[in-house]
Amino acid sequence: MYAYDVPDFAAPISPISSGEVTSTEDRRARINAELCSQAFDVCVKGLIPGWRAARALDDDIVRFFLYCHRTWRDGAVVLTEVLIDISKRWKELGLAGSCPYPKPTPEELRDHQEKMRTYETAQKLRQDLMSILDTPSDGWVPADCWEEVNKAHKHAFDVILQAVQSDQSMSEQELRLLWPFDSP
Repeated sequence: MYAYDVPDFAAPISPISSGEVTSTEDRRARINAELCSQAFDVCVKGLIPGWRAARALDDDIVRFFLYCHRTWRDGAVVLTEVLIDISKRWKELGLAGSCPYPKPTPEELRDHQEKMRTYETAQKLRQDLMSILDTPSDGWVPADCWEEVNKAHKHAFDVILQAVQSDQSMSEQELRLLWPFDSP
């Protein structure tokens, strides 16, 4: 899976919009970044062609291998999403025969889409809380700052609970099910 990642020094820089003003230093940095990206591509093509072939895989195929490995952590809903995407593009991807993954019925697809929205909401909540609480994905914090983080955690939960109850977007029980760390 690491073959698919682009090192930060070789990542292409987004183009400058027509009205954007840039300094000489910014232009120089963009030129250097572009040179690094091109040098990286040349080295990969010439020195490690096998790695280049792995990097050329379609995103859906890469996601399949990635989420097979992470199903224990992310659940089956994301792997199901990838399988649905691959099954829709089976011929376009140049895969032989017919797709072994059965096409979901409209009802199954609606159910899956709802589960996917719930998963994405939970992931966004986890990322936001990790940022706010300055914690890793498992939620562990050093003992010396436990009290402070625990108070912030409870406060974040209370604020979000008030928000979802005021707009009636979900119940407290639903929020507790989505909550990525132990409920306060």
